[in-house]
Amino acid sequence: VSLSNLELGGQYKKALSNELTIVGHVGLVLPTAQSESGVFLTNLISAQRRFNDLVTAIPDLTALRLGVSPTWQRGAVFARADLGVDVILDSEMESADPVAHANVAIGARQGKLSGALELVTMIATGDVSDGADRFMHTGALSLSYNAGSFRPNLAIVTPLDDAGRGEALSVGAGVTAKF
Repeated sequence: VSLSNLELGGQYKKALSNELTIVGHVGLVLPTAQSESGVFLTNLISAQRRFNDLVTAIPDLTALRLGVSPTWQRGAVFARADLGVDVILDSEMESADPVAHANVAIGARQGKLSGALELVTMIATGDVSDGADRFMHTGALSLSYNAGSFRPNLAIVTPLDDAGRGEALSVGAGVTAKF
């Protein structure tokens, strides 16, 4: 069992039209991730599934997360974007520059089943003069089933950059519950 950083936050959702909804979200990431090497590795591997949640895997890190997510839907087809920034408030890392993320997804719903293709982009905002790439990308295929208050899901994620493209594949499953 491994513990990642706890995120406390809230969302505000507003329908702008019958087809367009926007969600604003803010969160505070608290430094609860375990730092033992095996646990950290587990958290880091798990973060590949939700690449834009990388700050929840890093021990001894406190961050403010801000974002906006517009969603468009017409009939069975939907498109979603997620634009955000993670501002590092406290960290033991040498460089603690903000990290931005921009995700886009397109998918379809048929009854209670939905599927989507997603592109996740992480953007380093600090100095990357050491040859590191400013952008990192993953692609995902996801499926979910809306069973009322529970929503089981499955995602297959792979890096899209040169390092790891086609060599690393993450398959994850989860359940979202409404209380």
